Amino acid sequence: MQGRFSRIFELFNQRNTEYYRQAFDRLEKENKTTFNFAAAFFVGVWLVFRKMYGWALLLTLANGGIQEILQMLSSNPTKRVVGSCVFLLILFIGFGFFGNSLYYKHIKSKVTKGYAEIANYNSIDPIGGIVIVGIVMPILVGIFGGILVSAKVFSSHVIGLLSVPIQIVFIAIIWAIDHKKFHSQESVEPVEVTDESVNIYLEKDNPKHLTISMGIGVISYLLSFLLILSMVGVLAVVGMKATGKKISNQLDKIGEEVSKMPNKKAKKGIKTLDDKETRKQLDEIDKINKRIIEKQKLGKTSKTDESMRKDLDALHDAWAKLAKDVKK
Repeated sequence: MQGRFSRIFELFNQRNTEYYRQAFDRLEKENKTTFNFAAAFFVGVWLVFRKMYGWALLLTLANGGIQEILQMLSSNPTKRVVGSCVFLLILFIGFGFFGNSLYYKHIKSKVTKGYAEIANYNSIDPIGGIVIVGIVMPILVGIFGGILVSAKVFSSHVIGLLSVPIQIVFIAIIWAIDHKKFHSQESVEPVEVTDESVNIYLEKDNPKHLTISMGIGVISYLLSFLLILSMVGVLAVVGMKATGKKISNQLDKIGEEVSKMPNKKAKKGIKTLDDKETRKQLDEIDKINKRIIEKQKLGKTSKTDESMRKDLDALHDAWAKLAKDVKK
């Protein structure tokens, strides 16, 4: 099974290598670019995957800066979302159309430093691109940031600000590890850039690393999905209990307030109204009120006793009817 997956990703690498060969050839001969969908849709992951760490850091800083500017310019969430979408559209178009040109310049820089001739060098970074940038960072910022926002520890704005240095630290660590591992093997004299040296560089990709990264990616996404479902379930249960308790307390408080009202209202009613129907209504209210008071003495509440709830409803209905008759 492992060999089958390795073969799949090896073919995937070969197809990618051929794509970039043709794209670079078109750049050289026709000075025309080819749209890169991977760079357009997954720009952050693509930059680290292709070991363009400097551009990945600049993108992170730009994204954080744009979000902060939008936050200062408008307090309207809709306007901020529209602004973010415009920024993402610019990134989509920019890296989609000019990503290959950027990558070609990066490869020529690497070839000049002799990286195509380093035996154990890997031209792609699937661990950093797919696992760290594509999985670990979104989980840290998305899931744990969401927990902190839900718990009201931080606001979503603060989480957004904190996510920028976290991403910078991760990318900087990946870059530093790669630099420390291969910097000492760089060529002292500049190496000539040829089609052959560029092809050699493109072929220096290890399908085993890609297989491991994709496996980790699939497992991580499944675990994240299960974690999110469990969190949603727990938050829903807690929220329902809290809401139920709050409603119950409010009903009990209303019942206590209403139970104190009839005596004063009855006296006022007797003084101002002299018809038998009104006095009959007041008597009924007084009876219900006495029942409620007796039940309260026994420790019964609207939450625990069905008859208590019925008496409260009856009391409300009686007062509503009396108020309607008085208006007439």
